[in-house]
Amino acid sequence: LNNRERITQENDEKSDGLQGIPTLLPTLNKYTLGWSPQQLITVGARTGIGKSVFAVMALVAAARAGKSVLFFSLEMSHDSIIDRIVACMSGVSQNRLKRGKLTPEDRVLVEEAYNELCHMKIMIDTDPKATVDSIRSKAFNRAQSPDGLDMVILDYLQLVTPVGRFGTRQEAVSRSMKLTAKTLGVPIMILVQLNNKDDDEEGKLPTLDNIRESRSIAMDSDVVVLLHRDLPQDDTTPHTLVVLAKNRDGEANKIIRCHTNLECSIFREIKREKEIDERLTEEEMEEMVDDMDFSEFDPDNLDNDLSIQDL
Repeated sequence: LNNRERITQENDEKSDGLQGIPTLLPTLNKYTLGWSPQQLITVGARTGIGKSVFAVMALVAAARAGKSVLFFSLEMSHDSIIDRIVACMSGVSQNRLKRGKLTPEDRVLVEEAYNELCHMKIMIDTDPKATVDSIRSKAFNRAQSPDGLDMVILDYLQLVTPVGRFGTRQEAVSRSMKLTAKTLGVPIMILVQLNNKDDDEEGKLPTLDNIRESRSIAMDSDVVVLLHRDLPQDDTTPHTLVVLAKNRDGEANKIIRCHTNLECSIFREIKREKEIDERLTEEEMEEMVDDMDFSEFDPDNLDNDLSIQDL
């Protein structure tokens, strides 16, 4: 009871009411109350949708909140990750950063981002041969350093070499990461691939069953976020849907619509007022309905059908 009273007092002093590490998506913060200690957070998407973008956003949000973050990437170089972080923080595209084609305004934004980055407690590890044991060892070492450790991000699970006797690679890594999160008392975010679409899945939102090869990942996870974006039909970039498919300590089955900006490594949430304005025409209404998945819609239990209500 004393602990709950302390949390209540701390929340009253916060304007956002967050109890854990924030994200860059306000609505996701509202549903999760931030990433909490000992949580295993799984972020799943198909190739090219933006798993790494979401991971960089999580890294930036945590570091800006003064948290110490250990970021593992088994497929990107250190420079590539820094470019993504700076692009996310400055709004200057990675293409212009890599080519050096910066306007005077760009230079000011990039310089501000680098100055801010220098004061962040971020450690990046790009060992392509990382194993579960090496990741766990580096996390424990980081936790004992002067900066400590508040969050671990792993991009991505299918590339990690497992240890022990488990049914699949994913099952081994997810279980080990769950135990590490509980032992260290910090949230760990793992990125996973989703199975490729079948012809009959075109336009449908991904579900927990789409996590590649092992459903045990969803069972081990406290929070599961799935990213979805349909193929563009014209020159415009379609919205990215951030689906909160599982949330053990709060509301789930929520959908957050975001503007897609992969060049700047960020998804920008569409505010509810603007979303309403965008649904004025019949054509736009039909487009939104096409994005919905009514396979599990229960008209007799609307209060629990949160994703439909939100849309």
